[in-house]
Amino acid sequence: MLAIVAFTLLPLGLLGLQCSLRGTSAERLIFPAIVLSVIGTGFTLPFYGGESYGLHALGQEALRLHTDAPLGLVEVIRSGPGLVMFLAGLLLLAAAAIATAMALWRSCRYSKASGIPFAVGMSLYIPQFFGSQPLRVAHGLLVAVGCVWMAAGLWRWKVDQDQEGGLAERARQ
Repeated sequence: MLAIVAFTLLPLGLLGLQCSLRGTSAERLIFPAIVLSVIGTGFTLPFYGGESYGLHALGQEALRLHTDAPLGLVEVIRSGPGLVMFLAGLLLLAAAAIATAMALWRSCRYSKASGIPFAVGMSLYIPQFFGSQPLRVAHGLLVAVGCVWMAAGLWRWKVDQDQEGGLAERARQ
């Protein structure tokens, strides 16, 4: 459920970054990241929906019937075209994260390294599924650190803009 919320909010966060990069050479790099993130999110969310809602329904049915027979359908939900679409979506999201990191690196408005944890974390999304639980938690923390670092930079930019706007208003008075 948290992944569904996070992936839904990701393109909105990138739109905020795009606003902060207007008028810089990095602006043209962030637009493809937004497009890739929207498409990647669209490809990824159906799989998470199947996991969240479909597997829950199978589990409830197994409990109701007092048998694990419905659980034989788990692999049907987790494989086939849905899995291919999910993997394609995660690859698109990795490409979006790399484009975002490149834009932030070139922007001169953000710390050069601020997009790197996000890009690395998103690029490791597929491999982390094959890791142990502690590795998966560490992966989640890496993505979270990357998102928080970018959000803090965006927040600082907004505060600076508000202060500059206030100074300009006072100068006009």
